[in-house]
Amino acid sequence: MKFIDLYKLLHENMSSEAWISSVNEETKYTYCLRDNVSVSITQCPSVEDNTANNEFTSKFIDKNASYLYYSLNYNGGIVKTYAVYMVDGGRAIIPAPRTLGSSYIEDDELVVAVIIDKLMFANRDVDTKEYLEESGLKYQSSVISSI
Repeated sequence: MKFIDLYKLLHENMSSEAWISSVNEETKYTYCLRDNVSVSITQCPSVEDNTANNEFTSKFIDKNASYLYYSLNYNGGIVKTYAVYMVDGGRAIIPAPRTLGSSYIEDDELVVAVIIDKLMFANRDVDTKEYLEESGLKYQSSVISSI
């Protein structure tokens, strides 16, 4: 499978209902695509101090934030690793820019972060887009217009 095809598959399945979640003995989550279990997103082990404090994480009422890593997997192999911020005291997930000094988020980074946010906070009243807008990150809004 080409990466663009995998991206399209993720983009078509951004709702929490499209995924099955499980937790391992280390309390790390794995999310498998319901219609294609060869596609999964897995939470990576955390570093001891994963506190985040920057221009994107400090704009929320609760300033406590941390960063997490997730891997996108296909047929059990890691395709790409993504960094995300858990912001507003653990109330939302937003993507982390790939490079320092950048505020732009690539399309695939945005889609994966939205999927994780929707899976972790399915019952939250505030929409994912509101957190993204408040963060000040730059992204192509048409990518998530359907959520």
